[in-house]
Amino acid sequence: MMLGVLLASSSVLMSCSDDDDGMMGAVPVNSVVATSSTVDVVWSIVPNDNCAGYIVSLLQGSRDGAVIETKEFDNRTCKGQFTGLQPNTEYCIKTQAKPGAGFNSADVYYREFTTSPIIDVNIVSYDAYNVNGYDSDGNPTVTKYYTINMDWPAIAESNCGGYYVAVFNCKKADWKANAAKTGQVTISKDDHGVIATSASIKGLEPGKTYTIGAYARPNSMCDYTQGDWSLTEITTPQ
Repeated sequence: MMLGVLLASSSVLMSCSDDDDGMMGAVPVNSVVATSSTVDVVWSIVPNDNCAGYIVSLLQGSRDGAVIETKEFDNRTCKGQFTGLQPNTEYCIKTQAKPGAGFNSADVYYREFTTSPIIDVNIVSYDAYNVNGYDSDGNPTVTKYYTINMDWPAIAESNCGGYYVAVFNCKKADWKANAAKTGQVTISKDDHGVIATSASIKGLEPGKTYTIGAYARPNSMCDYTQGDWSLTEITTPQ
């Protein structure tokens, strides 16, 4: 019985064609998680010593694209990372086992993906408005505020499910994702299936420095979990 188990485990992921009994099967890619400049790749591991390791390549565009970089891994490693990628760009991962004892070649596996986009926010205008109130002595006051109007280029829906835009109460150098915000907007498809590419946020004080933070939100087709932050520092008019 033990001999049968060992034989069964040693044949996992090892396929032989009718033409070549020394051909190893392909090594499937289980997941890719991209940012605007990196990709983390996880592939299926071959659980025996018939595999001498893995060859993983990053290709430009599709499986027919030029090889950008190739990395080799030992047979106990099932993940790797590539860096230096461009935002909102198509790439392809190619995996292949390194043949061990009893094998002379191996099938290849391809997994195409797209890096996350960067949102380029444009300041359209500032609209001033007044808010009436009272001071601590009960005297009437008028306080000036601004509404900021923004837009940005649309990202194709194949790589974007919406947008998030916020105005943070800090300079860009002091920015953190959990910093206090004046306002925020989360954008998805509206009732007509349209994803807006503009937003307005009110409540900004005159002559104050803020940071606009924005990122793309993925849909089910995307290979990223959240787009990278795009940060823009602004100072409102007096």
